[in-house]
Amino acid sequence: MKRVLAIALIMVTILTLVACSKDNNDIIAEEPTVIPTETPEPTPTPEPTPTPLPHISWKVDYYEDEFGDPTDEAFIYGKFNGDYSNSYGSGDLLVEFSLKPEMNLSSITIYILLLKNGTNPATIRKNKIVLVKIKIDDEVFEYTEEMNMDLPGYVFISAHKSEERNVYKKILDALDNNKQISFLITVGDYGYDFLYDEKFTFKVDSYGLESIDHHWRY
Repeated sequence: MKRVLAIALIMVTILTLVACSKDNNDIIAEEPTVIPTETPEPTPTPEPTPTPLPHISWKVDYYEDEFGDPTDEAFIYGKFNGDYSNSYGSGDLLVEFSLKPEMNLSSITIYILLLKNGTNPATIRKNKIVLVKIKIDDEVFEYTEEMNMDLPGYVFISAHKSEERNVYKKILDALDNNKQISFLITVGDYGYDFLYDEKFTFKVDSYGLESIDHHWRY
């Protein structure tokens, strides 16, 4: 009987070892978790700073016919920036400065169009006083004129009126000699003193004018 129990005990032990071995073989080893590494984004190559284009103030334009097509009649004009101020405040000024030949082509008239904030013509009404001052090489020249009509933003300077002839000549001389001209144009009334409504300041240079075929008499 003891022998039978011993044999039974041995058999139970063997079966237990076999079962444990089988369970161990059924266990699949888990692969280690791989944490993906983020690939850093490439550092963008900075764009080269563009070389500023040369400032060209002056160009040639042409008159248009009744259909809006350009004609053969040309004039010279330039665009310049400045400032304006009045009792309501101040702002940016765009100036269209034109040198237009007269009908007999013996001389030109200077057209100055004052555009507040780049689009709105300054109001220069009849009976207003326009004071034009220019500075060239620290010398100041000026003249005054009473307007005889409403002009939407325009100031004209020609050689026909004695009071403005000197300023007219100084402007053309400065342009021919590559000098900068500082302008102060004031619109207002005379009382005990000159009372201004608006002031316009800007500078005109000759850059680009030397490449344009031009001549004028005065």
